[in-house]
Amino acid sequence: MDADGYVFDTEAENVDYHSYGDLTDILGYYVEHYGDQMNVRSIGTTEEGRNIPSIELHTKGKPVKGHIIIAGGHHGTEPAGTESSLELMDKLLTSETEKGKYLLENYQIDIIPAMNADMYARPFHPKLTDPMSAKHYPEYRQYDNATGDATNHYYKGQMRDPFFGYVVNDDPAKETYAVADYVKEIAKDNDILLTLDLHETPGMDGFLVIRENQKEKLGGRIVQRMHQKGYPLLSAFERTEQGVLHDGLLEAGEPYSDTYHMVFSGYCARHDAKHNLTFETPSQIALKHRVNMNLIAAEQAIDDAVFKEMLQ
Repeated sequence: MDADGYVFDTEAENVDYHSYGDLTDILGYYVEHYGDQMNVRSIGTTEEGRNIPSIELHTKGKPVKGHIIIAGGHHGTEPAGTESSLELMDKLLTSETEKGKYLLENYQIDIIPAMNADMYARPFHPKLTDPMSAKHYPEYRQYDNATGDATNHYYKGQMRDPFFGYVVNDDPAKETYAVADYVKEIAKDNDILLTLDLHETPGMDGFLVIRENQKEKLGGRIVQRMHQKGYPLLSAFERTEQGVLHDGLLEAGEPYSDTYHMVFSGYCARHDAKHNLTFETPSQIALKHRVNMNLIAAEQAIDDAVFKEMLQ
């Protein structure tokens, strides 16, 4: 196997703002055409009763060495995660590379494309990516779920949100419980090799990788690839008390690590997932470029986690 070969192509193609109905139709099409390599299941329902789909990619009949979990659509105002999830599904299923075929034959990739499914049933306005601005237009997609509950926090009690600083008092959202139970279900009898959480933030000047601590080795090559492709990296970070920021790479530290278990990546880490990364793309750049950033970062993370140790 070529150590320098790619797992899949990282150039986004059919990028658009898809609704929940579009998502359902797209997944139905792929199940019909790639049924030997994928399954779609509901992992729970939203506040408004919609199914939360998970795309499970693996060549049927082959043993599973471990799982890779990719989450998109935690927030309704962050469509790049959902669109990147759909592109990742397509790239993995159609990859003709040695690494791509090996990956599907030996690992299961679990993609949750639109965890906050109710918001994806609402129209999206590209000028309403700021959560505070979106609140003035409730007919459009909102940052939180349909009842206003935060969807990326997993434990009840009074905690400070690691990014925006507000205090979270509520129980986890219904959608959050569903995803948490899904992760626990996978972790019970399987190894989770890698988790990726796809987000975006308005006002950032470049791409950001967040890794749990300084012991985590993944992330450096992602930043290098992004630089080589000419994409900007985050050069400043207002909340530097959260950790050590290098160009485009944040290593979580005190007090961020105290609240890290609130969010998806930290929750997965507490369930023994080996590598856990969060990607943040800048909302103000074109959707296709945000998706391209996520594809590049995901491909490098998967390559590093699965193949670098194996081929050394």
